[in-house]
Amino acid sequence: MTGELSSFPLPASGWTAREGAKGLDYYSYRDRKRVSGPCTSIAIKGGSLKATCKGEQIGFTLDEPLQGSLALRLTTGAGARARRYCLEFGGDVSQDRPESFRARGSDAPSVCPFP
Repeated sequence: MTGELSSFPLPASGWTAREGAKGLDYYSYRDRKRVSGPCTSIAIKGGSLKATCKGEQIGFTLDEPLQGSLALRLTTGAGARARRYCLEFGGDVSQDRPESFRARGSDAPSVCPFP
């Protein structure tokens, strides 16, 4: 674990909410040109989260020979309406080299990263 940490806002203007099949809420974030930060898209649907973020705005290097895993905490809303999503990617790693890390299908961590 490198201990590198980064935080960035995802402005409310980039989010949309929809009601999906079977009444499930679906939330998506779009910033295709990365004007507000490194994430081009985020989708939250039925307890799953998919995020696509890249570029220097991420704020950590990915310059180690192997990352091994990558943890993420996404907090939406504020106060009593806040909701936290916690992930630690490292289960099904398809790419792990300097400057690039891709993983999917990870179980929820036992403890949410970053207090």
